[in-house]
Amino acid sequence: MKKLSIFLFFTIFLTACWITQGSKDDIKDNVYKDNKTITQKEAIQLQKNLDEYLQIRKIPKESIPNHAWINIDDLEKYIKWVKAKGAKDKLIVSGLRIYLGKYDSKDENFSLFLAPTGRPNISKSYFGSPSPEDPSEDSDLEYSPQNYVHTGLPPKTYPHTED
Repeated sequence: MKKLSIFLFFTIFLTACWITQGSKDDIKDNVYKDNKTITQKEAIQLQKNLDEYLQIRKIPKESIPNHAWINIDDLEKYIKWVKAKGAKDKLIVSGLRIYLGKYDSKDENFSLFLAPTGRPNISKSYFGSPSPEDPSEDSDLEYSPQNYVHTGLPPKTYPHTED
């Protein structure tokens, strides 16, 4: 029994060390290792594609924002609130849908707002088959959208650095 306890202790200890080491590597590489991220090179290409799209349609690229900024603390607090509200309402909160809007149709300034999406917390549909699993099609929840987002005019070129 003592050998088993020692074995379990060292297994847990080594696993914890391995996990910690992995997360340090993730931080030092400047790359978040997730299959939903893109490289900086791909981000630059996306922005070039937008510029070409606007040029083809003869839309001055200075007339629309190509980026937005949101305070990370505000975003974390909002996500925490949305998750807690969803849990209380027995909903699966699946993500945030980002909408582009304007406060005044005559004003040059754009705004973005983030609307939480989700669905009822049920695993089976009416006929007993699994519910669809594509969260991008989930409905907007009737929760207050996050709106304190700064859109950028003039547009900036990615990656933006202080001038």
